[in-house]
Amino acid sequence: MTYINHEDLRDSWPVEIWLRISTTVDTITVDDYRDWYDKKEFRESKFNEKDKTLIEYEKSWWRYPEFSKVTGISFAINDWPVQTLTWDEESLLKKLNDMFRELDEVEPMKPHILCWFNLYQHDVPYLWKRMVMNWIKPDHHLRLAKIPVYNINKYIRDLNQLWKQTGFSASLDLIIYNLLKEKAEWNPYASTNNEWMLDKTRQCWRKICNLFNS
Repeated sequence: MTYINHEDLRDSWPVEIWLRISTTVDTITVDDYRDWYDKKEFRESKFNEKDKTLIEYEKSWWRYPEFSKVTGISFAINDWPVQTLTWDEESLLKKLNDMFRELDEVEPMKPHILCWFNLYQHDVPYLWKRMVMNWIKPDHHLRLAKIPVYNINKYIRDLNQLWKQTGFSASLDLIIYNLLKEKAEWNPYASTNNEWMLDKTRQCWRKICNLFNS
């Protein structure tokens, strides 16, 4: 995929694969299926403090793999620098599969752990579905449905799941600010800021782990 030195990894198992994807709305699909999307279950309500009413608004199109597509993948191996790839979606997804396969070839019997924020509930199932839609067989690292929930921590390091604890959650940029006292200069979910967000997420995970290991 780029530029994995296999020899450097032989003493680094299990390997952490930090992933963040960029997506964009597929306007053609949105226009064709707007009536389907506009059903009640694809809308949310929030309380407007100003006039004490409920406001209904659309959920973001880009959250749904049926209405969006991958435009970029930022990734890092262990503590290596973050890299970002931008190609057409089919090429990106194939290259991601290639990276998983290359890692398996180095040490096929040792696990690789996917790491990010909300991987289990969003990014991994999103990538799985987009691969299927592009007629690409997803690598086994993305087939989490076959893994029992009680065993998932062997394959996933998800900052969102760690932070939620008893069900309370927070946005990623808020977690980063509270743990690192740093704030993104741009919209924290803009594709131009992917590398910054991925690196800070990795720092947050390390900081929490160091706390409990000290």
